[in-house]
Amino acid sequence: MEGSSTVKCCSATAALHAATLFCLAVSAAAASEIILPSTVLNRDATVTATYHMPRATTGAGTLSIHWTDSLGRVVEDSTIPVTLTDESDIHFPLDMRRAVAMKNELSAHLKLDGKDRKDRPDPHDETATIRFVARPPERDWKDYAIIMWQQ
Repeated sequence: MEGSSTVKCCSATAALHAATLFCLAVSAAAASEIILPSTVLNRDATVTATYHMPRATTGAGTLSIHWTDSLGRVVEDSTIPVTLTDESDIHFPLDMRRAVAMKNELSAHLKLDGKDRKDRPDPHDETATIRFVARPPERDWKDYAIIMWQQ
């Protein structure tokens, strides 16, 4: 008898853990995200970042972009107006030439009064964050070159 209650308890605990993991997976799958061309970007050009929502929506609002580096400096802090028509992606430029440090964090906050495809209210007030590396441009001369000749 004691052994069977232990088995029931363990299987109930396992079921609870499985349900918790499933809920976390579903909520993570439904979250908005920022998509970059790569997690390592060169500092010599402008790249296009994408704020991706899990489902298409229609409406107007703002996307606030906040880019900081590992030294706590604000690289960019801007807000752009957004108008969507049955879309799930918002594209915005990042001028990588503004980066100074290697490690960077980009967050985007979307505030949107939207409607879904069935014309039901679908408001968005959410934030997505991504970390990336800004690789310095390669230069022929990093400082100066020393050449020694031997005979």
